[in-house]
Amino acid sequence: MAEVSDHVLLILSIKKAGKLFEGDHICEKVSRDAGVSDSDVRKVLARLVEEGMIEESDGKYRILPRGFERLESRIKDVWSQLNKSYRAVYLARKYYPKVAGLMMPYLKGRPVSVVKVFSDDNDPINKFSPSFVRYAKYKPKKQPIFIGSERELLSLVDQHAVDFFPVIHKADSERPDWLVFEVSAGKKFGDDLTPVKLVCRLACECLKDYGVKSAVKFSGLRELQVWAMFDEHKLPDGYKDYFALYRDIVSFIQRKVEERIHGDEGKELFYRATREGKPATTTQTTKREELEDQVLIDPSLIKLNGTVRAPYSMNYETWLTSYPINDLERFNPEMASIENTLKSMPEFKLEKSDPQTLIEAILREKRK
Repeated sequence: MAEVSDHVLLILSIKKAGKLFEGDHICEKVSRDAGVSDSDVRKVLARLVEEGMIEESDGKYRILPRGFERLESRIKDVWSQLNKSYRAVYLARKYYPKVAGLMMPYLKGRPVSVVKVFSDDNDPINKFSPSFVRYAKYKPKKQPIFIGSERELLSLVDQHAVDFFPVIHKADSERPDWLVFEVSAGKKFGDDLTPVKLVCRLACECLKDYGVKSAVKFSGLRELQVWAMFDEHKLPDGYKDYFALYRDIVSFIQRKVEERIHGDEGKELFYRATREGKPATTTQTTKREELEDQVLIDPSLIKLNGTVRAPYSMNYETWLTSYPINDLERFNPEMASIENTLKSMPEFKLEKSDPQTLIEAILREKRK
């Protein structure tokens, strides 16, 4: 059973290092979470000071190394009995210092949306309230969040940010840096990732056939994502912008994947769930209820100010990481736990490719 001291040490452990926090604030939050009175919390604070686990100055408190050690020794046993939003931030503060350098190439120079987590008013132990934050400041005008260094990333974690979504184009550009599409299976496939992994493999093979290198990562939930990055290239005639071109590329790849499935590449796997005569895959997202027996190849984030979860980011819902996948067949979501990610630290290898052959194939198809 979680003791009041566990609640106190957890809340202090997620505060900015070295900063002192008001005793009234700690009492308010801990009494709510632990179901005890303010006076009980005050007694525990005094005891923890005597034991050298926290420090007090003018009614304010901060955690000391001994307090961190005590929390580490206890937290696995009482994990599910502690404030859920604090647990998420606790994981984020342990995780992000070790992956911040790997994330920076996908954050720097572009607006970033973050998800911050806060206590649920009615059930803080089992639920939390996510807040999707797109702007650093709202006045005098809206100012997007920019993350220019690892220190700035970790400062946002101190503010309860646990998940990071960069915009797919630079701040001063309306041209995507990345071709990104998400692959997910309808509910008739259950939790089986096999059809999603197969579609990702076929999509990567199709891209490779046209000279495009790709990379795959896990979303941290149920989806996989295919990424590619292109050399500088001209916008073909007939296109108003690069977003439209990139969405056409995704549609083209979906059609090529469908051809391979119809050519018996995993056909039986799909038609255990997919209604006869219906395509196994689709790019259409408008009527989600019709997608329950299909695999969606989703291009919808390819738009102006479209965002995508950064490689290595911690999914705020599952606390799994946005894990780079170098072996599709072997991958399973357990590999994306924070503990396993830090053990393996897989590389997200995204290399530029010349898209001209692919674009020419799309234009030829349009002319038919």
